[in-house]
Amino acid sequence: MCPDLTAIPRALQNERQWVAWRSQRRNGKLTKPPFCPATRSLASVNDPGTWGTFEEARCAYANGCYSGLAFILTAGDPFTGIDLDHAVEASGQMTSWARVIVDHFGSCTEWSPSHTGVHIWVRGALPGTRRRKDHVEMYD
Repeated sequence: MCPDLTAIPRALQNERQWVAWRSQRRNGKLTKPPFCPATRSLASVNDPGTWGTFEEARCAYANGCYSGLAFILTAGDPFTGIDLDHAVEASGQMTSWARVIVDHFGSCTEWSPSHTGVHIWVRGALPGTRRRKDHVEMYD
């Protein structure tokens, strides 16, 4: 499934916090390591020097070398990501509990790389330290 890159909000596209990722097997487990879109070397979520622009990441993805794009959240940006795990039924439809959350936020939403979950992007900061409950994780 090819992501709809036109649906990514301009506010996210304007930030230089983009990497590309590629599915790889490491020690028998499937991983999605980040890559710097400009250099094609491994990126680090803690090193902004290894990130790129949305356009750089889009081009790297379009060249067929990567499985997708990722936006790196930082303390300095106004964005929060909400990750709904196990939000897709066997039929491929979103579960009813996930649909309630997605509809509540009415924001940019995408299928997770595994296609078993959903990511929601919103503006805002999380209060407190609790970031996970059941199948819902939040990052800012």
